[in-house]
Amino acid sequence: MQEKLSRNTSPVTVYIDPDQRSDQLVAEPEVLVLSLGERNEARWTSERGTIEIRFDPARCPFRISRFQAPAGWTCLSGVPKSESAGKEYKYLVLLTTDKQVYVREGLRVQIRD
Repeated sequence: MQEKLSRNTSPVTVYIDPDQRSDQLVAEPEVLVLSLGERNEARWTSERGTIEIRFDPARCPFRISRFQAPAGWTCLSGVPKSESAGKEYKYLVLLTTDKQVYVREGLRVQIRD
């Protein structure tokens, strides 16, 4: 899902980029906290390459479990499902640049009421 303005939502941005010194993928923040009451949604973005966000389809707080966007674009998750409140979910990020593919597992999303 590429950049598409969602109505009445409040996006929380996760910046994804490779760390040039360590050659590791960095996601800031590492723990994304979304509030159902504030109608938060995740917005993942990277200027450095194509990003792909993957949740376990059987354990995902959103309507879809996979998001993808080219460099300079963003992925918007939509507001989490109501039954996800009070839970934490892990996800994987892939960043594909013209030089290599970076992978980062174990990033987390916490959903609050």
